Amino acid sequence: EPDLDYRVLNSDPYTEILVLPSGRIQTGDTLLVAYRYELGRAGSTTNTIAEFGATVRFDQLTVYHRQAIRRSSNGPEHIGLSVLPTGDHTTTGLSYLWRPRFGSLLISAEQRRRKSKVIDQTYYTIGGSFGFFLSSDVRGRIGANATLQRSRAFPSLSIYSTDASVDWNPIPYLQLRARLAGWYSLEQFRRKSYLGGGVEGEWQLALLRLRLRIDVFSWNETIRRVENRFIVGVARSF
Repeated sequence: EPDLDYRVLNSDPYTEILVLPSGRIQTGDTLLVAYRYELGRAGSTTNTIAEFGATVRFDQLTVYHRQAIRRSSNGPEHIGLSVLPTGDHTTTGLSYLWRPRFGSLLISAEQRRRKSKVIDQTYYTIGGSFGFFLSSDVRGRIGANATLQRSRAFPSLSIYSTDASVDWNPIPYLQLRARLAGWYSLEQFRRKSYLGGGVEGEWQLALLRLRLRIDVFSWNETIRRVENRFIVGVARSF
């Protein structure tokens, strides 16, 4: 369900889907995607595409940069409501992975920019996660993430999220999990917030897999309306 399980980010040349930690999409799940394909007007278009990237690793630190240059000529830049991926697309980021005895800590930051004649859009993402284990059958994870979108063509968007989970395997073939997640988004006149959690258990019995999940959450959406009026009145009496 949109805004509960995922959110679509408009970042050409690829459409990115942000999986929200509060949703029901788990790692390894298979998703079905529906999309619309539009044909352009009759005519000829010449496209030039150049892509390159570089990655440098210093022990536990990774720094990368990717850039795609796309040029389209002899054709319209707009086809219907879609925009051809003409322009420069750059991605620059870094990540640091630290592995102490009791878990692992990952910190990452990334900037993505799409620039063309009509759009100048930038995404900033910073996040971190800490995975830990208390014993051989108890482990957990704590994570936080922030995504900021700045654009001259679209309203600014900010998404902040955090999540925590604990897994416990008391006996073989039985897995229990408790989780808590929350996120907050701000987009011009619209604000959304989510806070929820739940417990779930999975038991593998021969070829039979039993799964029980209980969710409790609170969802809030606020729309702020702003009106600016300038009234000039002229009165004449006799």
